[in-house]
Amino acid sequence: MKLQFEKIITEPGQSWRFYHYCWPAIELNWHCHPEYELVLTCNSTGNRFVGTSTETYQDNDLVLLGPYLPHGWQSQAAIDGVTGQHHAYVLQLPGLWLEQWLQLNPALQRLQKLLTLAKAGACFSAEITAQVKPLVLQLEQDDVMTRQIRLLQILVLLSQDEQVQRLTVPDNIEPDKISSQRKIDKIINYIHQNLMEDLSAAKLAGIVHMSTNHLHRFFRQKTEMTITQYVIQLRIERACDHLLKTSWSVEMIAGKCGFFSMANFNRQFLKLKKMTPRQYRQSDLRQLHQLALRGNQTI
Repeated sequence: MKLQFEKIITEPGQSWRFYHYCWPAIELNWHCHPEYELVLTCNSTGNRFVGTSTETYQDNDLVLLGPYLPHGWQSQAAIDGVTGQHHAYVLQLPGLWLEQWLQLNPALQRLQKLLTLAKAGACFSAEITAQVKPLVLQLEQDDVMTRQIRLLQILVLLSQDEQVQRLTVPDNIEPDKISSQRKIDKIINYIHQNLMEDLSAAKLAGIVHMSTNHLHRFFRQKTEMTITQYVIQLRIERACDHLLKTSWSVEMIAGKCGFFSMANFNRQFLKLKKMTPRQYRQSDLRQLHQLALRGNQTI
């Protein structure tokens, strides 16, 4: 399966991202990203793919993954046959933020070994997982400040696991591939931060010192989309967020998302969402939320 690069966006005012996924099945999505990732998989059995490692996983599977380490899960059966729902609790920690956080705090230096373990993928013992699980589940109710404290508690417990298992060979990604991932991350970050601007191929190519022809091939290879398709999809997703969370007019939302032609905005929205912006705003929000979880989220 082709390796995909995933762009992770944290909520405003937060340093890292926590999400609780709930699916009728976990479909394999072979991908990587520049963040460290802690994944707790519950009520589920199946196969876990990390770097060169392929293993079966059981209920309450807890793993820590390093930046750019390819990974994916594929479920086989849920433990609870009544609900049939597979749960994944995911903490995604920006690499630079986490590394600097530990480096700037001498008292946290012993946690550095976790970062080394994460580069190869680390699977934690049942004993430590049993202690970490209630802390991870509590993150859903925590405010931003409390989440920081609980994250530290989780990392300390992980660092105490004497039975932790390394999943693959550290640094199994070649240097040129790491450089390639950083380039696509730089391009995508720029797109996200400048969504209302004219995002020409020439401007994006200059950011990573490529020719425009090379950039087009490179971007499509990494995302399986053209630059134009990616930008339009991102703008429409941002518009959807505004439609559900604000009372702004459709015209104002179109402008804030980089569309300066209402005809083009409506046409692109209908093409991607199979409904008009106004219909989307009036739809059942719970149904839309579930569709988003099933269609757009990965671990």
